[in-house]
Amino acid sequence: MQDASSPSPFSQRSTIVTLGVLIVGIVALFLPMMVHWQVAGDYTTHNDIAAGVLNDPAAFFRNVPHFLYHVSVALVDVLLPSDVNTAAAWVMVACYVGLGVLIFWELLSRTGIGTGWQGQVLLAGISILLLLIAPIFFFTGQNLYFGYFAPHVYHNPTVNIMKPFSVALFFVSVPLFLNSQPLSRWWIAPLALLTFLSLVAKPSFVLAFVPTLGLLTFALIVYRFGDVWQIIKRPLTLWQTFTFRDPEDTKELPVLLRPTYINWSVLLGGIVIPSIAILLIQTITWTSSGGIGIDPFRVFFEWTLHYEPNADKQIALKFVMSAGLPLVVYALFVRDAVQSLLFNLAWLFYIVAALYAYLFVDYTVIAAGDFTWSSQIASLILQIVAVIFGLARVRERYIRDGWSASLVAKTVASTVVFGLHVGAGIFWYYLHITQTFSDLIYVWW
Repeated sequence: MQDASSPSPFSQRSTIVTLGVLIVGIVALFLPMMVHWQVAGDYTTHNDIAAGVLNDPAAFFRNVPHFLYHVSVALVDVLLPSDVNTAAAWVMVACYVGLGVLIFWELLSRTGIGTGWQGQVLLAGISILLLLIAPIFFFTGQNLYFGYFAPHVYHNPTVNIMKPFSVALFFVSVPLFLNSQPLSRWWIAPLALLTFLSLVAKPSFVLAFVPTLGLLTFALIVYRFGDVWQIIKRPLTLWQTFTFRDPEDTKELPVLLRPTYINWSVLLGGIVIPSIAILLIQTITWTSSGGIGIDPFRVFFEWTLHYEPNADKQIALKFVMSAGLPLVVYALFVRDAVQSLLFNLAWLFYIVAALYAYLFVDYTVIAAGDFTWSSQIASLILQIVAVIFGLARVRERYIRDGWSASLVAKTVASTVVFGLHVGAGIFWYYLHITQTFSDLIYVWW
């Protein structure tokens, strides 16, 4: 989120041209994939649902809690002379374009590299690579998916339509913390809209992200306030923060509790309250028939029975290989990394989402792994943030010291690990555009 007075990263003519080329590249890359998948995987079920949206809208909304994909496909199907599968393919391509443009925007605005056309082309290329990356799965033979946290899957439409809204919500939530000035309350509406769209696309992101924001908020309160017991004894101190409108009136409060430190009104009004309200409505609309419980690694074991005998093996290795680049970048630039709210929030979200995957089970269809979707969007966000953080640090060090031996070594190490993720992603793309769904799920995954 930029200051209103700063120029948009898209204001330069060369940036507009690069953006156009980026969009064409994304369409060329993902349209064949989406056309290929419209008659396979989870698309068959969801497209059948989309085809019936307009037949009985009341029944549809009563029975489908996250409906954004189906409604979008139905609308495109009505507006364009096409069948439901073609409409679905274009909806998915639009999601990839939106996500790619969003990544490009964040790279431009946060790294400082895209001031010339060469840097913009570099960032556009990196944006496409971030749409392809996969876990470094080369060390586990043919077990390429089960047990890993894959940033991208091609077989499920609802997780793909969720991505642009969830990634956007993650990045715009960062200025709610540690800002020198509070954001205007006008930000409540756009954040609430992003929260709504993310939830009605698929609740997986918000289910893990809101608790992550809660942990971050509590940690900052404890860190700045210094005494948890005093917070418990004096809850009025926290409540007063909501009542003061003028920051001058809050000088007697601890620094953290001033509106300029945690943007309580936007945080609660834009994310927390809408999330609770929409999730409650979705719970009324749909309830797990089998129940939800804590059953460590049960989903992974269930996968061994249905799909892949090694799904619950080498869990620690798969966790690390799903986040190889973020681990390396954090270690190489650890002094800066520990001070980065963006990077640490991404890591915290990744850990919370991983715990969802490892611990929680929906007993309705255990092998569906409904709580593992959160870890996949968390993995994607962590990879994006690691690239942003790494590029910004390399640029800063280069401007300060030139290409020192240390900086060259760090840049090469990060690039090699990123290359492994990209190589895995290219192979992942190849498999998904050449193999049948049954071969993928029973042989490769």
